[in-house]
Amino acid sequence: MLLWPLLWLTSFLRSRNKTRLEFFIWSCVWLALTVGAIALYFYDYRKPTWHPPLVASHRFLDYISYLLSFLGSALGRHANTASLASAIAVGAVLVAIFVLALIALGLRWNHDRQRARAAPWLAIAGFAVLSACLACITRIGFGPTQALSSRYTTFSILFAISLIPLVILLGQPLATKNRLLINYLNLGLFIVIAALFATSLPFGAGKMQSAFQARAMGRTALTFLKSIPEKNILETTVHPNLAYLRNVAPRADALHLLHPSLIGPDTLKRLMSSAPVTDSHCGAVDNIEKSGENSYQIRGRTATCDLHRSPDCIILSYVGRQTQRMPFTLAFPNVGHPEWNASFLGTLIPGTDPYEIEAWAFDISRVRVYKLAGRHPLP
Repeated sequence: MLLWPLLWLTSFLRSRNKTRLEFFIWSCVWLALTVGAIALYFYDYRKPTWHPPLVASHRFLDYISYLLSFLGSALGRHANTASLASAIAVGAVLVAIFVLALIALGLRWNHDRQRARAAPWLAIAGFAVLSACLACITRIGFGPTQALSSRYTTFSILFAISLIPLVILLGQPLATKNRLLINYLNLGLFIVIAALFATSLPFGAGKMQSAFQARAMGRTALTFLKSIPEKNILETTVHPNLAYLRNVAPRADALHLLHPSLIGPDTLKRLMSSAPVTDSHCGAVDNIEKSGENSYQIRGRTATCDLHRSPDCIILSYVGRQTQRMPFTLAFPNVGHPEWNASFLGTLIPGTDPYEIEAWAFDISRVRVYKLAGRHPLP
C-alpha cells in the first residue's frame, strides 16, 4: 500500500516535463487506482484475534522508542537482548541525518535536477519510515521491544542505505565551497554505517540460522500433525492456533501443497514396521530417567546413517507387553551436535504396564525412519 503514495511522490519530484494540468489529471487517475487497490486489500479483512488494538499504548515515549528502535535495529542490535538503547541511539542518528537531508532539499527546492535525482532515494527512505509508523500503530500493544523483531530488518536496512546517496547528492552544492570537508563527511558516514553493519552481522547471521532451524522444526512437526501433534512447537513455529491448523493443514494437503504429505497414525506405523533393522551406526538411546513426579528425561545420540546429514527429528515410542509400538512424542537433535534429549510427561503413556521406550530417526526428505539402538524401561 505504501508504494502508491511514494511512487506518486517520486513522480511529483520529477515532474519537470509535465504541465500542471497533465500532472493533475495523472494524479487523479493515480489516486483512483490507489483507493481501489487499498480497498481491495481491506475487503473482507478480519483482524487476527491475538493482535492488540490499534494505538494501544497511552505513553507518547513508547511510540518514539518504537519508531527509533524500528529504524535503528538493523544496525544497532548486536546481542540477543531486550534493551532498546543501542537501537534507539542508532535510529536517532539516522533520523537526524534524514531530517538534515530534507532541510537541504527544501533550501534548494528550485533546483529541478537535484530534486529529481534525490526523488528515488527519498521514496526508499520514506518507505522505511512509513513502514515503521504502520508497525508502530498496529503493534505497539506488544510493547516497544517488538520493534526489534528480526523480520523488520527488511524494511529498516533500506533507511540506512538510502541516506548514503541522499547525503552525497544534497552535499554536492556545498562541495564547491569546501570539497575536502564534504568528502570527509561522506566518507565518515559510509564508514560508520559499514562499521555498524559489521558489528551487527554476527548477531544477524545467528538470528537467520535460528529462524531457519525454527522453520525446519515447524515443517517437521507439521508433517506429524495427524499422528503426533506437538502443540507447543506447532503454535510457536507454524500457527498460534492449533485448532485452526488442524482444519487448514489437511485441506492444503488435499491440494498437494504440502511436501511431504501429512503422516497419519497408520502410515507412521507402516514406516516403523518397514524400517531397517536396528543398527548402532544410526545412533542410540542412552538413558531415561525420572525428572519429576510424572515427568521423564530421555537422552540419546544420532549419526548420519545413510542420510549424509543429521535426522530431522527423533520419534519416541513405547512398547508394551504385546510388543505393539505406539509413537507418542517427538524430540529434535541439537544442531551441529550428535546428542539429543527430550522431556515428556507420563500422561502420554497410558496404563500401568511395564513399558519400554525406543527411538527412531526421521528423514523428512525421503520420508523414512531409522531405528536407533537401545530400548530402555520406563522408570
